[in-house]
Amino acid sequence: MKKNIQKTKLQSSTLATKPFSFEQHIHWLLMLGALILYGWTYTFDFGLDDSYITGQLAKIGTGFNDFLSIFTRWYDGSDYRPITIVFFWLERKLFGEISPGTSHLLNAILYGFLVMKLFKFLVLLKPFNDENKDKLFAFLVAIIFLVHPNHVSVVANIKSRDNLLSMTFGVLAIIQFLKGWDNKQYYRYFFFFLFYLLGHLSKFDAYSFVYFPLFIIPFFRIESVNFKSAIINIIIFLIAYGLVSFLKVEMLKLPSSRGDMMMVMSDPGENPLALANTWPNKISMCLVSLFYYIKFCVFPFQYYFFYGYNQIPLRPLFHPFNIFVFSFCF
Repeated sequence: MKKNIQKTKLQSSTLATKPFSFEQHIHWLLMLGALILYGWTYTFDFGLDDSYITGQLAKIGTGFNDFLSIFTRWYDGSDYRPITIVFFWLERKLFGEISPGTSHLLNAILYGFLVMKLFKFLVLLKPFNDENKDKLFAFLVAIIFLVHPNHVSVVANIKSRDNLLSMTFGVLAIIQFLKGWDNKQYYRYFFFFLFYLLGHLSKFDAYSFVYFPLFIIPFFRIESVNFKSAIINIIIFLIAYGLVSFLKVEMLKLPSSRGDMMMVMSDPGENPLALANTWPNKISMCLVSLFYYIKFCVFPFQYYFFYGYNQIPLRPLFHPFNIFVFSFCF
């Protein structure tokens, strides 16, 4: 009996002096990394594109009705991003004005939070089905994502908070989906829809996250798939896809200023497909865009703020370049 008591005391002492766990502190190390890399942007002024934000906020008051009016406005006549404007509206409400230093610092913090959640998502993905390997893989990918120079143009640009928000909410949505699937906690699918909706209303590029379940289940959860789970996954996808389609239709019913968007879409200087909007050309441009995405991820050089007319040429569909990209990627 005495030995058991001593053993219990020894165990309690061991638990009390548990050594530093690196895994438990990875999230905060990633946040610290983001602040070290981008915290100094606090000294930056407004950028060229930031007028999209300041100009929009100048038209919106500080009252509750003004807050609600955000959801009836276009984003500079070319998109519908009310959640992005809500974040800036709340920032102005909290700090009294939109200050470039404060906005840059908030972008850096949001980027750190995004990297933290990216790490969490990759751990939950379980690519190796080995806890240590999964954490190491997630950490390495998160570090590469954190320091990649391509992200400077987003984090150091106040206006690009829309990109940060859309991806952050998208990653949060997929985290909820994985937890719901793995633990059969179906209530989490509600939060999957909620975060996905917030991402979609921050910027439409969150649209891609609706396809994640279709890739995650066959590649990383195939052993848990049965008829019931397959039906659930299909239903989730159809509802999410239907939600996106519904939002796009409703967005087109908003008051004008949509003309600005149509002008951009029909301007050859902005859109290479403006004068040749055919399916072969669309597929060709997709392949070229895919090449540039991969190129800038691996070799982040010759990256410009804006690519003018014909800097990325529109090639015929079966051009050798397109065939090479298709063969390499698929």
